[in-house]
Amino acid sequence: MKPRQLFFITSLLSLIFSSCGKDIEESNEQAHRRYIEAFIATNYPGIEPTESGLYILDSIPGTGAKVADTSFALVDYTITYLDGYFIDYTSEDIAKQLGVFSNSTLYGPKIWNISEQEPGINEIFSHLREGGQIEAIIPPWLMGEETENLTGNSSGTAKIYNITLRKVINDITAYQDSLLTEYKNNHYPLLDTTEAGFYFRKTKSNPDPTDTLLDEQSIKVRYVGRYLNGKVFDTNIADTAKKYGIYSECKYEQLSFKFFDNEDDAINQNSLVVGFSKALWRMTYDEKCRTFFRSDFGYGSDGSGKIPPYTPLYFEIQVEKNPKKDE
Repeated sequence: MKPRQLFFITSLLSLIFSSCGKDIEESNEQAHRRYIEAFIATNYPGIEPTESGLYILDSIPGTGAKVADTSFALVDYTITYLDGYFIDYTSEDIAKQLGVFSNSTLYGPKIWNISEQEPGINEIFSHLREGGQIEAIIPPWLMGEETENLTGNSSGTAKIYNITLRKVINDITAYQDSLLTEYKNNHYPLLDTTEAGFYFRKTKSNPDPTDTLLDEQSIKVRYVGRYLNGKVFDTNIADTAKKYGIYSECKYEQLSFKFFDNEDDAINQNSLVVGFSKALWRMTYDEKCRTFFRSDFGYGSDGSGKIPPYTPLYFEIQVEKNPKKDE
């Protein structure tokens, strides 16, 4: 916590407690406004709020494309409470400084869907163009949060957003396709899509044409999942997990996949991401493949755990040998 911010918090609490005996009735929002105003007076004297109550602390407008209501924004950001405590961020360096760095986390710019943002975020973007940067205090009522707590690090209190707008994306599908095309050109220049947004290449084929899968037959699978930058985010191979620093004490067991003659059945009847199931449907015993695909074949607009929204994924997959062949 910065010294001035610590002084501010201490002083404000003293002010609140010294006012307890006074017959003052005010809403939670009014109390929050006083809280933010006191912070501004101590740390950023002279800055006035916008009509909504947002405070712009610093800004570089940028000169590129402007964000529209239907746009997506590629952003770097930090979000902190007023005392400087980090809530969220995109920086790998910050994660290391805080001692919470994870080898499986994808750091760097993230994609925000502008149509899904709260009024406070949309107001920030109204002051930005591509290449611009802004630091602002957003009060809780502009983020759809209940103003239950006057102070403290919790939802419902004001936060400082520091946002850099790296790119305005008008077509999220075309943007991801461009990332996949670039990846393909760099690593597999002769490979083409199996279908739009889905790439598949078998790297080991079973030489026995009779060793095929029957409808509703199950197979065992080993895999390594990567982001397009090469970082491994998941695997069910213990030695691989140790190699890339993501090992945990969970059991590294083979994944089970039930094959169906119909591809849609294979996708719907297995609880795997669509792209993974689509790849396995094209395989049989003792085969390997590499596949990479758009987020709509992966974890989509929500992401999953450490996988951010709108993230294309890459998998190396190996189907185990037919157990009956060893009998």
